[in-house]
Amino acid sequence: MTLHANERCCGGLGHPLGALQTADEFQVATPADWIPGEPVIMPLPGSGGTAKERVGGADEDQRTCQDWFFCTKELSESETDARPKVAALEPVAG
Repeated sequence: MTLHANERCCGGLGHPLGALQTADEFQVATPADWIPGEPVIMPLPGSGGTAKERVGGADEDQRTCQDWFFCTKELSESETDARPKVAALEPVAG
């Protein structure tokens, strides 16, 4: 899938809605201008022990940890495409 620069920044509501759905379904955060297939941000760990486990086992779950509080996770496009789609929005006449 190839995206041009204008599709990335001005792709309509499809990408923001997809990002919100992904964040809700997988309990993660999505960076600005996120598109399916790019890494997502994992929530903060609940304790120090969890943080150590997360950083120590970063490669097990396709995670990349910059520090104990900032880890990203790979979600494939197929994982995000498997969720139900939002119906296309139609313009309001007026």
